[in-house]
Amino acid sequence: MRTVSEKTGPVPTPLWLRGLWRYIMALVGVALFFTPGIARLLGVYPTAIENRPLVALPSLNQGFHIFADLTQWSIDHLPLRNLAIRADARISEDIFGQPPSYSANGGPVGLGQSASLQGGRAGASTVAGLANQVVAGRDGWLFLGDEFTAGCHPQLTLSQVTSGLRRLDQIITASGRKLVILIPPDKDTVDGRFLPSAFVDSACSQAEKARRWAALGSLHLADFVDMLPLLKAEERSTGHPAYLPIDSHWTDRTAAKVFLPAMLNALSPRLYSSAHVAPTGPQAYTGDLSVLSGAPRTETQTGWTVTRPKVAPGKSTVTTPFANFPISHYLNYSSPGVPLVRGATLLYGDSFTERALDIIAPFFANLTRIPEISRAAVEGPEARAAAISLLTAQIKASDVVIVEQTERIVIGSSSGSILAPDVLDAIQTALATAPRGHGLTVR
Repeated sequence: MRTVSEKTGPVPTPLWLRGLWRYIMALVGVALFFTPGIARLLGVYPTAIENRPLVALPSLNQGFHIFADLTQWSIDHLPLRNLAIRADARISEDIFGQPPSYSANGGPVGLGQSASLQGGRAGASTVAGLANQVVAGRDGWLFLGDEFTAGCHPQLTLSQVTSGLRRLDQIITASGRKLVILIPPDKDTVDGRFLPSAFVDSACSQAEKARRWAALGSLHLADFVDMLPLLKAEERSTGHPAYLPIDSHWTDRTAAKVFLPAMLNALSPRLYSSAHVAPTGPQAYTGDLSVLSGAPRTETQTGWTVTRPKVAPGKSTVTTPFANFPISHYLNYSSPGVPLVRGATLLYGDSFTERALDIIAPFFANLTRIPEISRAAVEGPEARAAAISLLTAQIKASDVVIVEQTERIVIGSSSGSILAPDVLDAIQTALATAPRGHGLTVR
């Protein structure tokens, strides 16, 4: 059998490559190639558009691993990339009726986080599925694909998670320190009614998460706060979703009326009851998932404020021992009769904590917040090791330890979870020779 070209002779040059069109296409190609460089010469520089810092120029001592990081660095530092992504999103939504899917490395979605979009699974192989994608749900809702990938293919088994929680509790409390553990459920775990009817990993992630939360709910661990029933109760009482439609986090109302009391009541009910909690009116926000999808959207939510009469803030400082790993420290003073958590408190938390620091800090006389390990893990093994060392040092210096890490990372990331065996080993080794903590004091 002969092809068409064999029957008719040489394939003729397409019309759009003849004559004037040839030069027009050549000019378009030159413009696409040189425009970013020209833009940089004119003072247009790349900006962070994915709710994470731009990737730093990799070091030559990474060996062959430098090539993957160098590729991401070159993509991040391409001028006008934000315009190209927005144009792609507009075309995808207007012509195909759905947001685009991206599979670039970048940071876990969430304010202040900078691990990979796979939810902190730095250094591990990518599992096929929805990792690094945004899932479009009903009524304009967006979900992080990592939640379903981690739900179906977690890097820690359920047994490792439950035994890890028990081991963490035993290590910390045996050292004379008070421990509180909170795991914010994934957005789809609570507000799954807004999910599309069917998508990759939908059935298995829902089944696995149901099994997971049933196991966590039956832990009967005094220092573990099960947030799932608290969030569902809040939704029933208010009739409003706990999470934001176009963001990976929950609403300000949830932070002020569920997350904060869940943390404080595990220490002393006197703390939260001494605060004034009230709505402040409409507040605009740009959803991190809409940014990730390439089509940033701004919506409004009701803002909430938490005030503590007769509590005066002292000095606050932020130190950054290495890139994208800020450690915050707060001092507060109260009038007689106004309760504060005394002694030294360590708050280990991700972006859910970071977004709520302004309402958390005033309840502690001496509070240090350290980012989660997954934030360092994407920078490489050395940064992860440094983060673990900083974490153990801060635990040794504390009397109260509060651990907050979201579901998709604490279970889905072997390198980012505080329950990873090597992290627990490091904490146990550090506390074995440390002075005993003074425990919980609220006055």
